[in-house]
Formats: sequence, C-alpha cells, structure tokens
Amino acid sequence: MRPPRRTGRGDPAALPIDPADAFLLSQIDGATSVDELVLISGKSAPEVRASLDKLASLDLIEFPGRGEEARPSGSPGGAGKPASGVSPADRHEAAGGGARRRLSREQMKRVDAYLVRIESGDFYETLGVKPSVQKDGIRRAFFALSREFHPDAYYGFALGEYEAKLERIFRSLSQAYEVLSRPARRKAYDEYRRGQAMLGGFAAVEDEVRADRQEEPRRGTPPPLAVSGSSSPAGEPDGTAVSAPDTQTPVAESPAPRAGPSPSDGWRRQRTARQLAAVLGMAGRKRVPARGVEYLAQAERSAQAGEWGRVMGLVEAAEKFGVAPEHDEVLRGLSARARVEVAGAYFRQARFAEAIGNLADATRNAEMACKHGPDVAPYWTLYASLLLRRNRDLHGARDAAQRAVALQPEESSYRLLLARVYLAAGLWLNARRAAEEAARLPGGADEARRLLEAARRGEAGKG
Repeated sequence: MRPPRRTGRGDPAALPIDPADAFLLSQIDGATSVDELVLISGKSAPEVRASLDKLASLDLIEFPGRGEEARPSGSPGGAGKPASGVSPADRHEAAGGGARRRLSREQMKRVDAYLVRIESGDFYETLGVKPSVQKDGIRRAFFALSREFHPDAYYGFALGEYEAKLERIFRSLSQAYEVLSRPARRKAYDEYRRGQAMLGGFAAVEDEVRADRQEEPRRGTPPPLAVSGSSSPAGEPDGTAVSAPDTQTPVAESPAPRAGPSPSDGWRRQRTARQLAAVLGMAGRKRVPARGVEYLAQAERSAQAGEWGRVMGLVEAAEKFGVAPEHDEVLRGLSARARVEVAGAYFRQARFAEAIGNLADATRNAEMACKHGPDVAPYWTLYASLLLRRNRDLHGARDAAQRAVALQPEESSYRLLLARVYLAAGLWLNARRAAEEAARLPGGADEARRLLEAARRGEAGKG
C-alpha cells in the first residue's frame, strides 16, 4: 500500500473528527507509510487503519494507486461528496457537532509546567530522557510527547493563549528530536553540552568573586598581608608595608557606586597610592598577596580536572589580586592555555548554534570566542559573518572582517566577506576595492567578479 496523502478538499474544522484523528491527519504527508503512522501515533494497526478509513470517507485523504473498489469503505465518489451522496459537512451537522471545549485546569497546568521544562534549552531535558538513552528511547519519548502536546491533538478545543504555548512546546520537541535522532548531530550536541558545562565554571567564579566584593562594606579595613623583611603588621599606614590589591575586586564589571562617601573611602585611597608606589618600584619590598596565590592554586587544581572555564575565571581573579614573582610563570602559562581552551569552546558552541539555526546564540558565542581567546582569524570571520547574516551591527561586522584580513591577508575568503559587509552597508567603493584584492588571491576570482559587479551597480545607482 502506497502512503496516504491529503486531498486538500474539505475543512477538518467543520468535520466530525476527534483529536486522535486530527493528529494522524497532521502526520500524513504523502511519504509517511501506514506502518510509520502506526509507530508515530502509538495506536494499534487496526485502530490506525480505522482512523484512515474515516479520514478517507470524509474526503480528507486518499491512497494513490488504489482503485475505487479498493478504497476504504465510504470513500468519496467526487470532490467533497462521499459515495452516499451526503457531504461531510452535512453529516457533521446532522451529528450535532460544532461545540468547542475548553482545556481542563490539569491540562493547563501540564502545558505551563512543560513550558518551564523547555526553558533550560537542553534537548535531553526537553524530551525527558537521560543523555545515555538509546535511539529507540528518543523516538518513543518524542512520539509520546507529540501526542500530548501537538496542537492538533486539541482539535475542537477553544485553546486561546494555550495554542501559542502548545506550538512553542511542539517546536522545541521537534528540534530536540531532529538533533538527537541523528548520530552526527547528536555527537555534535553532546560536545556542545560539555562546552556549556565547562564555560559555566567561568561564570561561577565570577559570582564567587562578586560575592567577596559585596562583603567589603562589612569589613571596613583591608585584610592583613605578610610582607617579607618586615615585622610590623601589614597594612599599617606607616609606609613600611605595601598592602595587597583589594581582595574583593570582581572579575566582572563593578556595581554602580553608592551616592555619598563611604567609611572605606579613606583607606581605599591610601591603598591605591601604595599600590601605585609598588608598581613604580618605590615600595622597596616584595609583596606576597595571599588571595591571588590562593586563586592560582585553585586554578591549578581545576586545570588538572580539565575545568578550563573555571581556570579562566580563577586566573583572571589571580591576575587582579597579583601573585608573587615566583608564581608569574605558572600564572602566565595557565592564562594562555585557558584562553585557548575557553575560546575554542565558545567557537564550537557558536558553530553548533549556527547549525541548528539559533543565530542569536551563535553570535553571542562567537563574540565571546573573539573576546577571550587568542587572535584567531576563523573566530573573527565567524563573528563577522553572523553579524552580517542577521544584519546587525554592520560596523562590528566590518571591524571583525578587517581583523580577520589583518591576521591572514592571503586568505581570499576573508576579503570576500569584507566586501560583502561593505556591500550591505552601501559602501560601494570600499566593496569594490576589497573584491579587487580578493580577485588577485587564489580561489577568490569567481566570487570577486560577482561582488565587483554588484559594487559597480551600486555606484551607478548612487550616481
């Protein structure tokens, strides 16, 4: 039996079909076989065939290649008319149909609760399965949830605002299934999740340092600091010791200052002056900032565990607070490695988000890769291309594309990207120059000619 297909005749909303029939109808596309419809619906084969017979009798579907005598019972004899000569709409009217029900309180709670679940954005969480689930388990979970949350499952209901909620849930379910049911995409997504977990450590450290910063007003005085070659208490305002940098300075942007002077303003100004003296070599003593060393030790432990997002945050905190000279080399090494690992993770996050069509998330991650990582041309190129595709911040797209060109001037694709940015901005002369430069490089001639022609048309139109 060939797969059924919709006829395009008849209005399902005006016909006597129940939610199960409506869901089955929504899955009929002319390519999905009856056996697959059985699997999708979760019903038995006889139940699905009975439902198909019903849909065919209402002239909503047909079975290509089947003769009139082989069609399901009650098959239509003409457009909109079954063999009996009674139209589907007349049959529905005779049955007294047309009343629209409302969702129960329990159904509304279930929909609202599932909306909260999908907010996490985790595909495994969306389908309610574990990351170790097999492909069959993913399929079963998707079809079970589809039967519950597909908008067509509520045919005949007055949904109101819940129609949009159901559509949103079903889109999330479909996207999760689309990714997790394909081995290559699932592998990429699992890598994406690992990157998310690693990068989450970066934000966690920022929160820890910010919490330290919030404790500062309660302390009122800076913490003591041991200073080599001095027996006097560290931090005394006698000029004999150099206090450590503020142990509460956050990695992220500081909160807005409070109005009016605070009790700690005086010692903060003294501390800043002493720090400046130390930087200029006027203090004459080596400081040993305990807090910075503590953060560095935590960073080393996190590096051994491969928690590079956390390492990044801890290293930045250690750099803020400072470390003794003997720790400088370790700090620089960890900082360089963390920058590479974290930027690479952000770049992979951006590529995956781009692949599934989430351009906003892809743009944010590409920007973070450029911000935190070493100067790598592919990072800047991806960021520029995403800004261009979204038609957002063409100045930023230009700057990113220019940076990629500066890093790899012999790469024609980077110059072509820059030319496209200029075209989008209406900078025809700049676009022509960038395209001409690309045309002189290997692999850029064909695309460059097309861009040159577009730039010339733009210039002509401007004139």
